[in-house]
Amino acid sequence: MPKTRDELVKKAISLLQQAGAGEAIDQEDYATFDEAVLPILAELSEAEVVTVGDVDAIDDAIFLPLARILMNEVGEDFGRPTDPDFRMECEARIARAVSGGPLYTTLAVDYF
Repeated sequence: MPKTRDELVKKAISLLQQAGAGEAIDQEDYATFDEAVLPILAELSEAEVVTVGDVDAIDDAIFLPLARILMNEVGEDFGRPTDPDFRMECEARIARAVSGGPLYTTLAVDYF
């Protein structure tokens, strides 16, 4: 089932452990993460890693690595240093998830 932008932001915050179980998420923290969603998606699209057409319909296969990238990039605002190797690992996971394997089907050809 596709995930929403709101779920992405909340997951990234929980990965950073900014909110404990049952604890309300601070609106300022939420806004900090939410503001980074579109720029990060634009970076991933520009780098041809993945293009997310609808931020309220994020594929389950890329949801967790995307939340981890968001957590990694915004974490610096909360005292956690950005880790470029961690981001590359997450991007590789996304690339594997969206890459189509071999189809093993016969290609129909139209001759002139």
